[in-house]
This record gives sequence, C-alpha cells and structure tokens, in this order.
Amino acid sequence: MISQNLVELLRYWEKRRPYFNLVVLLIITIGWMVRSDVPNTKTSTETLVSAGIWIVGSNLCYCAGWGIELLFIYYFKRKKTSKSMWLSKDNRQIMFWLGLLVTIIWTFINIPFILGF
Repeated sequence: MISQNLVELLRYWEKRRPYFNLVVLLIITIGWMVRSDVPNTKTSTETLVSAGIWIVGSNLCYCAGWGIELLFIYYFKRKKTSKSMWLSKDNRQIMFWLGLLVTIIWTFINIPFILGF
C-alpha cells in the first residue's frame, strides 16, 4: 500500500507539471521569435522534433524534483515518526521554483542548439 506521504508528494509535483511544460514551451517560442532573423539551417520539421526532444528531456529532469524529495524522505526521516524533515510545502515550493528558474536559464542559453541557429 502506498503511504499517504508518497501520494501527497506525487500529487504536488504532478499538479505543477503542466505549468512547467508551458513555461518551457514559452521560452522556446520566445527564443525562436527573438532569434528568427538568424538564418536557420534546419527545416521546420527538424526544428519541431528537436524542440519536442528538449521538452521530453526537461520532463525527465523535472522528475528529479520529486525523486530527490523521495531520497530525502527515505534517508532523513525522523526516528520516532516516519515523517520526513523535508515533507513540507515550503521546501517543495523552493525546490519547484529553483528548478524552474534553472530550467528557464538553461533552455534560453540552449535556444541556438534547440532551434538549429
């Protein structure tokens, strides 16, 4: 049986995944619009495929958020109660926003690679 903490953890992270995907897609679109005057060596199909691969890869990295939290729950739980020191809404929000900020910066830096400029 899955513990209530695990269900809460997954619910928290998966509820925010659509917003994460929307931000990544928005950054790719903004990068494409800003750099659209640069000659593109890729066809539109290749550009869409590479943007899709980037989004799938960023979703795999998004899983690291709840994966890291699961590791903290497993290794740093209190002895008397089985609750984790890290299972708090504030810590999750910090992890989410920090990860989103790193993703925004990393995606924008890699726009030339993603779009083939």
